[in-house]
Amino acid sequence: RRSEFAILYTLGIPADVTRQMVVLEVAQCIRWGLGIGLAAAVISILPSLPTQGIWRTAGWLALWVTLIAANAGFWSWIGYRGPLRRARGGLEEVSS
Repeated sequence: RRSEFAILYTLGIPADVTRQMVVLEVAQCIRWGLGIGLAAAVISILPSLPTQGIWRTAGWLALWVTLIAANAGFWSWIGYRGPLRRARGGLEEVSS
């Protein structure tokens, strides 16, 4: 994606706008993934809900969804901050 970031920089798109675009894109992917995974998890545990208790199970699901979302957000941030910085830094050195 470094070349995409470089094109956006060349077109004059501010770094904040590019960063916001990437954050929104990644957040949308994370939301879709969590939503589909949560739906599959709920369907798979429906038979055991009467014996385990709904509130206990809902609490564990909420905890796991929160941990997975935080983990996905962290690694996405790690993955995108370097290429974005390198794309902008490399172009600034060439234009100077």
